[in-house]
Amino acid sequence: IRFPNGESYEDLFVRGKKFLDDLERSDVEEIIIVAHEDINRILLTLLLNLPLDDAIKIAHPNGIIYKVKAKIVKCFDVDGSYVSGKLLIGSNN
Repeated sequence: IRFPNGESYEDLFVRGKKFLDDLERSDVEEIIIVAHEDINRILLTLLLNLPLDDAIKIAHPNGIIYKVKAKIVKCFDVDGSYVSGKLLIGSNN
């Protein structure tokens, strides 16, 4: 579903994939990405090789930092403490 003047999850998936592909081809070694919930869900979906339908199921709390190294995703609170199990895939209740 595309909102007026907006993007669908399919649009975000294409944009996110292009971004990650461009990043992989670059010589950038470290990067910080600050983004909103939906693009973060898409980037996590791509990094974890999940089906696009699972993107909406990722519980993405505010104040979470994802550290990605070699496509391994770890979750941290903004205070820097490691948070196990924050990347939850399931219903968004």
